[in-house]
Amino acid sequence: LFGARINLLRRMHNKLVVVDGERAFVGGINYSEDHLTESHPQGKQDYAVEVEGPLVGQIQAFCRANVLAPQPTRGQWIQRWRADLEDDSSQGAEDNGAVAAFVTRDNHLHRTDIERHYRAAVRSAQRRVLIANAYFFPGYRLLRDLRRAARRGVQVDLVLQGHPDQPWVKRATELLYRHLLRAGVNIFEYNERPLHGKVAVVDDTWATVGSSNLDPTSLSLNLEANVVVRDVEFARHLRERIDHLMAESCERVERQATGRLHSFWIALRSMVVFHALRRFPVWAAKVTVREPRVVAMHSEAP
Repeated sequence: LFGARINLLRRMHNKLVVVDGERAFVGGINYSEDHLTESHPQGKQDYAVEVEGPLVGQIQAFCRANVLAPQPTRGQWIQRWRADLEDDSSQGAEDNGAVAAFVTRDNHLHRTDIERHYRAAVRSAQRRVLIANAYFFPGYRLLRDLRRAARRGVQVDLVLQGHPDQPWVKRATELLYRHLLRAGVNIFEYNERPLHGKVAVVDDTWATVGSSNLDPTSLSLNLEANVVVRDVEFARHLRERIDHLMAESCERVERQATGRLHSFWIALRSMVVFHALRRFPVWAAKVTVREPRVVAMHSEAP
């Protein structure tokens, strides 16, 4: 509109690289200068996982089917979904004791897959849930699972943005602080530079790295991709890196710091904004948008 891009809904948000069908990278890192700390003072804190083994074939097949090929019709989506169910390998892959799954989110038959993996891990947690997520405004069900986990004695730690690249993100997330803190959830704000990571660890056995934020657009609109890993060594390594981040660059949010939310008008405003954001994906889904289109770019000889 007037030269500005306003259509940011249902966008391709996953970040995938496959090399020679033997190695893949999945995470949240964009090809952008502000993601490189060496060249930008506000380079984002982010994560990606390098994958080798059987899972690479699934990631490559996904890229070919969803990027290089024309967008499928609904009938083709149904056929692909049935084929996935019949092929056990599509649910995960094992190599050297590590079990991993490539989990995606789309606007057809995999609308809630990533969220369901998060919820299942939180509900089964026995000791600790550790989540570092840049844009945190999940739906009611995941919030409820986090609160219930904290109340049954699980240590629930959230690492969120304290120095965001977009200030409105922090203001929206702060609407949830009091609700979570009252249930015993611990909240830490990362203040060294903008946080862009989307990772989680549960009980040092389950971990995920990917592109999906825990907000309305990632959970309900965008095309996303995560790797879910069940491996003690991998989960422990990721947990240690996040713990280091918390100890060196994060500030804990104290419950008394949210006392201003007791104001009637602030509480009313928070309630209205919360429910508006919660229902935003439903409203956005009704907006007419162009079908996604992929065009191959060919260089011409000089």
